[in-house]
Order: sequence, then structure tokens, then C-alpha cells
Amino acid sequence: MSSRQPERVVWRQGMLVSPQHLQRADAFHESLLDVRVDMLGGATWGLCRMVVDDGSLKSGQFKLRSLSAVFPDGLCVQFGAEDPGAPAARSLDDYLTSTTAVLDVYVGVRTARANVTLYGDASDEVRTRYAVTERLVTDTTNPEADLTVSLARPNLTVFLGDEPEDGVAAIKVAELVRDSSGTPQLSRTYVPPCMQIGAAQYLTSSVTELLSIMVVKARALSEGRRQRDASNVEFAARDVTRYLLLSALSQKIPVVSHLAAAGDTSPIVLYLQLCEFAGMLSSFDASLDPSQLPKFQPTDLRATFEPLFGEIKRMLGAAVRDQCVNVPLDARQDGMLLGKLKDERLADCNLYVLAVESDAPEQRVANDLPPMSKIASWRDIGSIVRSALPGVRLAATHRPPPEVPIRPRQVYFLLKLDGAHWQNIARDRNIAIYLPPPYDPAHAKVTLLGVPSQN
Repeated sequence: MSSRQPERVVWRQGMLVSPQHLQRADAFHESLLDVRVDMLGGATWGLCRMVVDDGSLKSGQFKLRSLSAVFPDGLCVQFGAEDPGAPAARSLDDYLTSTTAVLDVYVGVRTARANVTLYGDASDEVRTRYAVTERLVTDTTNPEADLTVSLARPNLTVFLGDEPEDGVAAIKVAELVRDSSGTPQLSRTYVPPCMQIGAAQYLTSSVTELLSIMVVKARALSEGRRQRDASNVEFAARDVTRYLLLSALSQKIPVVSHLAAAGDTSPIVLYLQLCEFAGMLSSFDASLDPSQLPKFQPTDLRATFEPLFGEIKRMLGAAVRDQCVNVPLDARQDGMLLGKLKDERLADCNLYVLAVESDAPEQRVANDLPPMSKIASWRDIGSIVRSALPGVRLAATHRPPPEVPIRPRQVYFLLKLDGAHWQNIARDRNIAIYLPPPYDPAHAKVTLLGVPSQN
């Protein structure tokens, strides 16, 4: 933002109007607009949209296909593919060498300075702020009256490395690195100064990734609710933390979903929403002091957002300990269910619950399964079935442990872990479950849950 007061041209009757009067009038209105926009606060310059030509980049050239931006001195720039206002492509051969870790890329233009010519030809050796072209323009009130008019457009240049010098207004639009094959590519973590997050691939991809994590976490918490029927949810004191986190996620998921879809959001709006969410999550994580969250730095958005996204994802992973561990069960064609006790958390489980959901009446399921089920390790299950032995025994329970999410139409059974068959399951770290029809996998949903010890 300029510290100089915009100076208005004084118009008097009978004065001789010269080009300087009109030029100063243009400068006054541009300066006034710049000052007024700066006073609104927020990001007043940066990228709004940028597309880099990937094909040119792979062949060793940096070329912009389109750009929409406001420069630090208030100059507005916008061009698309094949637009004559696009800066010339730059070869990277002499800049991104085998010893160059990162190459900075800027787009710049000469600043407007007193007593310096602002207009010139695009091919001039000394680049001016504007490139002048001659165009035949038709009078919109008289189509037969044509006039050649001199028109100016920003004379943009791509600068590499430390090329930008004094007298140039520039935006660092990218960082270039080489992949494992030596091909130039855009750095995925660089965030250019921007007015809209859609101009920064890192921001859009990070918001999308965060939304996915939040949705998965919310679904897991929602599935952990205890429901006796479709309309009632049981709530216990031990569930307070889980429901508070679910409430925070339910509030923020629609907001983050909008931010992921709307590329025209300002970075400061995204920053404030993420800080608010991080503050909510800090209630479940004593290691984070909300006052120490990264400050908003419009000229260094990577330092702003990279640690902020990292803290939020870390807290989402550590906010609530799972109350029970699901053991995945794979169904064979013969109706046998096979599971592997791979999860390290199962070592802390001293209680296992089998949940069965079928079309049969719940009391009938509770009565039928204990004598009909066959549970053992993979190695033992064959002999158990052939000899009609029960293996690990089941006991129906109408009040499963509070850690287990209750679902309508599910019947719950406790596994008795006091026999040799369970010792073999624990040793081999696998389990086989045989339930005869109509409780086989084709007609019933079977879930095995381990409940970790709270000690």
C-alpha cells in the first residue's frame, strides 16, 4: 500500500488540456482505488487463478497458460491461453541444474515511477510497464467510422531465481523441483500469495484431504453410538468426549465441504475456519495451546497453513481412543467366517463380543446360537465341526459392555476365553466361526469386536 496521498488534478475553465493532465487523472483514480481496497483489509494482492502448461514444463520450459492476479502495486492482470498478454516462456536448462534444489519462479512487471516512460513496444530491449499495440477500433455509434487507437497491456515477464531487481513488482508464483527422473515439476507444498485458494494447489488438495479425514472420523464416531432402535440413542457419561467430538465434526464438515468446492474463498477465511476447528479439537488434546497456532502471513502462506493442517490432522487421529476393535471377518463359500487377529490393540482386549443381526426373532437367536456355534482357530475348526464339539463357548447377553455400539435387531454374545481353544486362537492370531443356517453369512450379518482393557 502506497503511503502517498492520491493527488487530484485541478480542472479549470478555459485551461489547455494536455496529455499530462489526463495521465495524472488516470493515476489519481488508480491510486485512489488501490488505497480504498487496501483499507478494506485482508488479502489485497496475489493470485486468483493460475494454470501452468504441464507439457512445456516436462520439456524444460516454464509457460503460463492463464493467469489472473493483482500485483503488490495494484496492477490487475488477466490473460488466457494464447492471449498476446501472456509472458514469453522461459527455458529452465541454465537455472534448474543438477545442483539446484529449488528454483523460484516469479511473474513481474516494471513499477510506475516518476519521470520514467511507462509505454513502449513489447520487443524493446528495455522493458516498459506497458506494451503498446495499435488496433483499428470501430465507433459503436457509427460502424462506418474506424480509428486506429493505441492500446496498452501489462508487459509481463517471467523471472527465474534471483532475477527480479529493484523497480519490478513481482509475485513468486511457483517453486520448481526435479522428480526422481530429473523432470521439472511444481513443488507441491509451495503456496503463492493468493486472493483465492483455488490458485494454490496445496490449499485445495489439503482441504479436500482434511474433509475426507473428517468424514471418516465422524462416521466412525456415529457408528459407535448405542441405539436400541432407529429413533433412540443411548448416552452414558463415558461417551461425553466422543459425542462432543462428533458435534464439532458435524458443525465443521459442511463448512469444510464448501471450502473444498469453492475455489474463490479467501485464504484468511480458510485460516479462520481452520483455527476455529483447531481450537475445538484442542479441548481433546492437552498438548496444543490454541494461542500458539500459526499466525496468518499473507506473504508466506506455506508457513501459515502447513503446520496448521498438520496439527489438525494429528489431533483428529489422537482425539478419542477407540472403545472397541473390529476384527474383519471374511466369508467362505461353505459359510465359514475367517478372521485374523492382526491389530496390535487386540493384545489389550480381555473381552470379545459377537454381534449377530438376522431376520429371526432376537430371543430365538439368543437361544439357538450358543449350542449351535463352532468357534476355534483355523487349525482346529475342522476337527471341531466334524466331532460336533462347541469350541469356544458363547453366552447371550442383553446388556453388552458399554464400549460396544448397540444396534437395532442385533443380538450380542460374550466369548468365554477360559479354555484351550481360545488359547490356540490367541497363539495362532486367527479365528474361525461357523454358524449354521439361517445364521450363516448369506442370511445374517456377523461382527466380532474386541474390548480393550481400561487399565
